[in-house]
Amino acid sequence: MVDEDSKELMKAAAEIVLRPVTSVVGDVIGVMGGDRLSAYRNANKEKWSRYYAEERAKVTQETETPDLRMAAEILGSAQDECREELLKIWAKLMAAVIDASKSAKCRREFVDIANQLEPIDTRVLPLLAAQMALAPDRTTYVADRLKAEHDQVKLAFRNLERLGLITNFDAGNQQVYPFASPLGRQFLAVLA
Repeated sequence: MVDEDSKELMKAAAEIVLRPVTSVVGDVIGVMGGDRLSAYRNANKEKWSRYYAEERAKVTQETETPDLRMAAEILGSAQDECREELLKIWAKLMAAVIDASKSAKCRREFVDIANQLEPIDTRVLPLLAAQMALAPDRTTYVADRLKAEHDQVKLAFRNLERLGLITNFDAGNQQVYPFASPLGRQFLAVLA
């Protein structure tokens, strides 16, 4: 279990991280529609809080030493995210930071990776975790499953490869198949 001091420290870190961003944005943009921006940010925080509450409820044992720096970075990134798929990623990452069964697998680079994901990337990566052939080919399989265009899927492959979450397996005959890399599998495990 996380002791009360750690909980208070995490809460204080969240307030410290959120305060400068919201006050600067409020000061700079306040007269030019800042109220609307503030309303969007508050709505995002409420959505994220609901997702986080759901994920936290799944944690059976909290770690004694959560990574407070990672938690603060997650909170900072989550507050400005409006896309549902990515709000859920941030909530799952935060829950993993405090989950005794997952915290040791949490890598700080996951925050940087999550900041660079697009919503389609979050749907593509789990499909590439399968270490088996996908017919007729991986691009078509993923596109059909997601009801997405081939170009969207190929762009997701490109981004996931750039982030190190997938690797290409050269099967010869000029056939290259993307699979989840060790980093990608660990990212998925932390989010599971």
